[in-house]
Amino acid sequence: METRELQILRQLLNGIDPVSGRRLSRSSPYRRPEIVDALNAAVAVLEEPRRALPAPRSGMPWTPEEERSLTARFEAGETIGDIAGHLERSPAAITARLIQLELIEAPAGFRLRFGPTAPAGT
Repeated sequence: METRELQILRQLLNGIDPVSGRRLSRSSPYRRPEIVDALNAAVAVLEEPRRALPAPRSGMPWTPEEERSLTARFEAGETIGDIAGHLERSPAAITARLIQLELIEAPAGFRLRFGPTAPAGT
């Protein structure tokens, strides 16, 4: 779905006033080449897929407290996404740790980046 901002930029690029719906005059600043270039650049940025920010604790060692929380939350039936949010880790990191703790089996096609490791604190 296209955002309202993107629709407005496209209307300006097409020579349409987004407020009135009328054609922009040839003397409109929005018809100047440098403005058209800037509008095209803005459209390109808005069309780029958004990259997710890494989870705050991404790449940090697991603590025994985190593993206890992970285990308790998983056994209580929380979703991997909810656990990930609580522990500030990615869903993939939660899944990998659950595999390493032998609480789940690896889903088909899921590969651990690193070999199995001992639980934290052992």
